[in-house]
Amino acid sequence: MTLMIYRWINEILAIMFFWKIPPRIRPFYRVSPGRLISLLVLLLVLVNGCGEPLWDSETAEVYGLSYKYLDNVVKEVSPPDAAGSVNPSASIYFTFNHSMDKGSVEENFSITPAAAGSFHWTDRFHLQFRPGSDLAYDTTYTIKIMSQASNVHDQVMKETFSSTFSTPTGAPVVFSVSPVDAATAVSPSSDIRVMFNEPVDRQSATLAFSLSPAVDGVFSWVDDDRTLVFTPDNKLARGITYTIGLTTAVKDLLDNHLAAAFSSSFTTLEPYETERPTILSIATLDEITIHILFSETLDKVSAEMLRNYTITGLGIREASLLEDEKTVAMVTFIQGEGISYAMEINNIMDKAGNLITPNTKVSFTGIHPPNLLAAYPESTVRVRLAFTEKLDTETAIDASNFSLSPTASIIRSEVLTSETEVRLSTTTLSSGQEYTVRVENVKDVDGNSIRQNNTTSFVGL
Repeated sequence: MTLMIYRWINEILAIMFFWKIPPRIRPFYRVSPGRLISLLVLLLVLVNGCGEPLWDSETAEVYGLSYKYLDNVVKEVSPPDAAGSVNPSASIYFTFNHSMDKGSVEENFSITPAAAGSFHWTDRFHLQFRPGSDLAYDTTYTIKIMSQASNVHDQVMKETFSSTFSTPTGAPVVFSVSPVDAATAVSPSSDIRVMFNEPVDRQSATLAFSLSPAVDGVFSWVDDDRTLVFTPDNKLARGITYTIGLTTAVKDLLDNHLAAAFSSSFTTLEPYETERPTILSIATLDEITIHILFSETLDKVSAEMLRNYTITGLGIREASLLEDEKTVAMVTFIQGEGISYAMEINNIMDKAGNLITPNTKVSFTGIHPPNLLAAYPESTVRVRLAFTEKLDTETAIDASNFSLSPTASIIRSEVLTSETEVRLSTTTLSSGQEYTVRVENVKDVDGNSIRQNNTTSFVGL
């Protein structure tokens, strides 16, 4: 019996690693029955697999391992759970953690009170439900995806998903106004926009609208009569505070009136402002992100126009003006670590129309922050984290820089000998539970901080 097993093992090894037949004897070579049977068994295993394949390519993540044996859950829903004053015409969006069977999800979807609508999939992870008509006002809706919904591998949900949201009361509400309340340095050429939560009666809204000091202008409507636009005939005066007013005469298409009068104000640019904008600082946040801080608020169009920036030896993907209206966030192609780059800036304009000095030059140095690659549970109370490069010990041993979701306490953090790995000691982790590790404020040995909200996932042992 031992000899037979030995011969079979040799046959398999010969097939897998040593199948070499000299050309001169190939015509006379006869495959032994044992070798032939072993080959057929191996071929069947390769073609059919040993049960279900472990790796699910549709759910593979960039910096972590994801397997199809994990439970199916809704990772995100919009509107979020318990949201209020949701626009009645809004769609409902779901994001799943695995590739789902479309028909199964749609069959197990419900909305209460009932509302007709249609399903639209961006891919098998993202579902949109579009109501066929506006939802009812002053109503709380419950949306569910029953636990019978399955993924593409016929595995059902971990549990029934349920979420609620509420629509506004029947009265129209001012959702937002532009310029925003208390805004300063507003361009004199700006128009004024009032956005409601629902379509309103045009005549009632225009009669209820006021601007003080008074300015002549014309009204127009966008967004299916949800947004009132007032365009002044001439530019607004500089250095003046204007007040936007709406009386309760505003009504919706069902004659429901605005519950209370609305008021908002803004101030235009100071007169005779002639100073050119300058660059106060430039900071490299990571290998693709730069923040450029200017001395004053900028014209958005010129600040976001890519042709106004040139970086020698490096392409630019995107430029966006942040909320402070002084900082431009720039996304580049991947920068070389430690390489100094020269940037030239032209045609950037402040809100008064003053241009930056032509051919303004600044420089910055490329950096590569550490990145979290994966997390591996070593026991029910220990998790090992792998990073792309050596870490600064002081920040890596600070347990407050790490968190687990669902919540589990992190008792201690230690840097392993490689300096690219960290071991977390935790409270007891649940077997089969998927956890997300979040890392913040950890630095590499060169002092570069990890990107914010750097995460990966693992499953408890």
